[in-house]
Amino acid sequence: EPEKRAFAGWINQNFKDDKMLSQPKYLPIDPANEELFQRVKDGVMLIKVINKNAPDTIDERVMNKNPKNEWQMRENHELALNSASAIGCSIVNMGAADMLAGSPHLVLGLLWQIIKIGLTRKINLIQHPGLACLVDETSGESMKDLQNLSPEELLIRWVNYHLQNAGVHKRIRNFTDDIKDSEAYIWLLHQISPPEMESRMQNPQAVFNETDLKRRAEMTLATAEVMKCKTFVSPQDIVDGIYKLNLAFVANLFNTYPALDSVKAAGDTDSIIAETREERTFRNWINSLGLKAFGNPLPFIYHLYGDLANGLVILAIEDQIAPGVVEWKKISKPPFKMEIHQRQNCQYAVGYASGPRLKLKIVGIGGDNLYDQSDEDRTLKLGLIWQLMRAYTGKILQSLQAAGEEGEQQLQKDIDKSIIDFVNHKVLTSVQYSGKQTSLSSFKDASISNSLVIIDLIDAIKPKVVDYTLVNLNCAQDSQIEDQIAPGVVEWKKISKPPFKMEIHQRQNCQYAVGYASGPRLKLKIVGIGGDNLYDQSDEDRTLKLGLIWQLMRAYTGKILQSLQAAGEEGEQQLQKDIDKSIIDFVNHKLSSSGKQTSLSSFKDASISNSLVIIDLIDAIKPKVVDYTLVNLNCAQDSQAKLDNAKLAINWGRKIGARIYALPDDIVEVKPKMVLTVFACLMARALQNK
Repeated sequence: EPEKRAFAGWINQNFKDDKMLSQPKYLPIDPANEELFQRVKDGVMLIKVINKNAPDTIDERVMNKNPKNEWQMRENHELALNSASAIGCSIVNMGAADMLAGSPHLVLGLLWQIIKIGLTRKINLIQHPGLACLVDETSGESMKDLQNLSPEELLIRWVNYHLQNAGVHKRIRNFTDDIKDSEAYIWLLHQISPPEMESRMQNPQAVFNETDLKRRAEMTLATAEVMKCKTFVSPQDIVDGIYKLNLAFVANLFNTYPALDSVKAAGDTDSIIAETREERTFRNWINSLGLKAFGNPLPFIYHLYGDLANGLVILAIEDQIAPGVVEWKKISKPPFKMEIHQRQNCQYAVGYASGPRLKLKIVGIGGDNLYDQSDEDRTLKLGLIWQLMRAYTGKILQSLQAAGEEGEQQLQKDIDKSIIDFVNHKVLTSVQYSGKQTSLSSFKDASISNSLVIIDLIDAIKPKVVDYTLVNLNCAQDSQIEDQIAPGVVEWKKISKPPFKMEIHQRQNCQYAVGYASGPRLKLKIVGIGGDNLYDQSDEDRTLKLGLIWQLMRAYTGKILQSLQAAGEEGEQQLQKDIDKSIIDFVNHKLSSSGKQTSLSSFKDASISNSLVIIDLIDAIKPKVVDYTLVNLNCAQDSQAKLDNAKLAINWGRKIGARIYALPDDIVEVKPKMVLTVFACLMARALQNK
């Protein structure tokens, strides 16, 4: 209830003059009822809240401004949720359906994350160099140590700094128990307020003379009202010590009246380096994962390098990519009494990264590099985080192909059309390169019995895998496909060769094919099918063939995607080429089959800078989402036009459900790593649609 009241009040105050939200259907929100959850239903308000707290995150031209149906509302929520994820919100277990339903705890949880990001984004030494005066020189603290503090920790020091200047003994260590008596607040307000407001503020002594804590809080907030900072908390919220709302109250005070402008920065601030785009992208990606260690959520990552120094974040990412890879009983828990425990955690993190499950290419990086903070250490950290991000993306792509037992029945409902369309499209699009003439009309097609269409399909998927000198163009057996999926599984010396003098030889080959399919290497689910079913041509036989062909097709696809994960030391460079090629092939096939003129040659392709290939791909994946009247089609030398296109591309991508973390500048400048993630996320979304 307090959060609902606080967030509704914040929205009312911040959007009362917004042309779109000032309409009666949005504002004002009555905090006393459930209006807040009803007003977010169409997604417009959430998009506005995100842009208020992280300006320019969403290009509002992309949203459905007056959604007329649930589908358009859902698109808005996809855009909002994926944009929230891109700025570092964890949206695990949140979906468009939850926002449409106005699920109270999920709506409030998302609003808090967004508002907190907005409140704390400027509480740092880059935005406020005056914070340098908070360095604890008595403990030997450096400027870099201060920079690694979270905004909450800086706010506590800021409050105590002003309490010290007020000449009082009061100090706080938290935003719960230590602020309940309002003493810290009333002194803080008097210290940071402009002199001209002093006469209208409550006298601190009058506040202390009041013994009723709620009445004290009322007098304190009356003073905050003079400063137009009575936001987020009620008197009861102060007395109850509600952490979120009191943190928000103090953060708002800092952002409005930091009272540090006249403070000369202590020490050397030249060593403070602003966060790069790449670092911010990685940090937001990590925060969006909803990481846990020892069953508890990890703190929000504000500083990419300092917050990774205890190893827990890297370990949690590794455990999310490969569940169970981390032996948590060996890992040291916070609070850490000795530095060695944090370094040991980092050693484990590097060990798991290069181990048999993850197989990342770790060259020149050790556990100490994760803990230490030199420029070289930071470069090595970025390399490891990039590999983890790529492995995480690969895992998502792989999972989309893994049809489990529970989903099998649903898949079977439209299996005929899906497979036939896939086969004919794949074989057809490779005709110009290989001269393939095979096609599939139905699963009763008699031509299936010679397996040539299957072999052509495999060659279309993975050129040069098939050795056509081994293929009998008049009669080929399923065993050849199995040997492509699991090389060596077929004992060819047992297989009869054409020309076949007797029917029994062909039937024996079919028996071997079924045996290998259900054997220990392939482990396909073979129920009710025998070798004779492959040879015979009844309707029942053809249905059973269909099931076997589908499982072989899925196993082959799984093999290709699985190989993208298996990054061994020797094959790393080739693997990266395979990853790049698989994504580039997908993009180009999708574009060409949709009649688009754009194409992609590599992730360094200079033409990417105008975003047209990305926009065309989005339109190919989900037609009618892209409004081409907003797109700059001729922007060869116009950097602003390119940036506008990039913003549109990212927002349209998020609108169709792609969780894109890259920034518009990454596309305009054609940063290969970030560009790869954009196309990978769109590929994942296309696979989800299928």
